[in-house]
Amino acid sequence: MICRDSIKTVSLLPKKNRMMTLVKLMMIGKILKAKFDMMLKLYTAGIQTKIFFVLLSILALQKIKFFMDLKKHEPHKAIYYEHAQHDHHYDDASWGHEEETIQIKLRLDRTNIFDNFVWGIWLMPEHLPPPSLLTLPSNATSIRTDISDSFHCEGREYGYYADVENDCQLFHVCLPVTYSDGRNQTFRWSFICPEETIFNQEMFTCTRADEAIDCTESPRFYELNRNFGSEEVIGEAVEPPLPQSTDVHYLEEATAVPEVPQGLGRNLSRRGGNKREQRKL
Repeated sequence: MICRDSIKTVSLLPKKNRMMTLVKLMMIGKILKAKFDMMLKLYTAGIQTKIFFVLLSILALQKIKFFMDLKKHEPHKAIYYEHAQHDHHYDDASWGHEEETIQIKLRLDRTNIFDNFVWGIWLMPEHLPPPSLLTLPSNATSIRTDISDSFHCEGREYGYYADVENDCQLFHVCLPVTYSDGRNQTFRWSFICPEETIFNQEMFTCTRADEAIDCTESPRFYELNRNFGSEEVIGEAVEPPLPQSTDVHYLEEATAVPEVPQGLGRNLSRRGGNKREQRKL
């Protein structure tokens, strides 16, 4: 009944008033719809915010646990140099250039999948930082653009290894370590040679390509790494032993005596006989 009365009253109103009333009703409906949509968005945003804070708290707890584990175990440290232009002194491991920038990166023993999952949800792919390439400096791609990470140090001895997949412009230092609790871990340091040079596996330094061995032949010289830590024995000239005193007498007695003519020998024997007779007398 009320709706009918309202319709009747609206119909009785003049045309102008009717249009104004309809416009007002439409505006009120749009405002109510906008408020409803806003409340729905706020509700959804509130739920997302709660989920975000829950995930953030879990992430913070994992980080706290990680730093507590750092006190018990030493982290994996990777030290690399800005350039490979240094003089190798394998005796004392001195590098000889003060301008080299040493950067230290901490590597985790295992990949944190949860961290990657959280940041993959809340960050768009175009805003993600580029992945770190080996342990090379940031200007490595300016020296070589197509760098592949296919070299591994597992099962290798300590030493310097040319990266054949990267045309020997990269080389790696492998260091296997056995901890007191029996755990085995292999450390890897990666370096890049300056422009127009490659790593010479035979000489363990960066040289020009025309002065180095063929890059594909580098694995044949990996065995030279076994010489690290071994002392070089320099041969000394050994003098022959001096003969003993008895040998000297023997040599003197064995000297050749010239032959005596027979006539002279007879005369000597006669003289010797005469002397003996005189002595007897």
